[in-house]
Amino acid sequence: MSTEENSNKSENDGIGNDFKTYIENRLQLFIIDISEHVAYAFADGVRRFIGFTLIAAGILFVWLALAFYIGDLVGNTSLGFLISAVPLLILGLFFSKVESRMLVKKIQAEMVSSLLINFDDSDSKKSENKQSGERIE
Repeated sequence: MSTEENSNKSENDGIGNDFKTYIENRLQLFIIDISEHVAYAFADGVRRFIGFTLIAAGILFVWLALAFYIGDLVGNTSLGFLISAVPLLILGLFFSKVESRMLVKKIQAEMVSSLLINFDDSDSKKSENKQSGERIE
C-alpha cells in the first residue's frame, strides 16, 4: 500500500506543479498583454500630441497672418490683432463657462471602447492561433 500511496502522492504533486506552472504562465501572459496595451496607448498618445502640436502651430501662423492682413486693411496693426483676438476670446469664454461633463463623458467612452476593442482583438487573435494549432508562448 505504501508504494501505491507514494504513487498517488507523486501524481498529485505533479498535477499541483502543473497547475502552478499554468497559473504562473497565464499571469505572465496577462502582464505581457497589459504592458503591450500600455505601450501602444503611450505611443499613440505621443503621436497624437505631436500631430496636435503641429496643427496648433499651423493655426497660430494662419491666425497671425490674418491679424497682419486685418491690420493692413484697417491701417493699424494693433487693431488688426485686437480684431482677430475677439473670436478666440469668445470661444475661450464659451468653453470655460459651458459644463464640460458631456465632453469628459464622450472622451471616457471613446477611451473605454478603444481599450475594449484592443482586448477583443487580442482575444480573437489568441483564439485564432489556438484553432489553427499554433503554440502561444
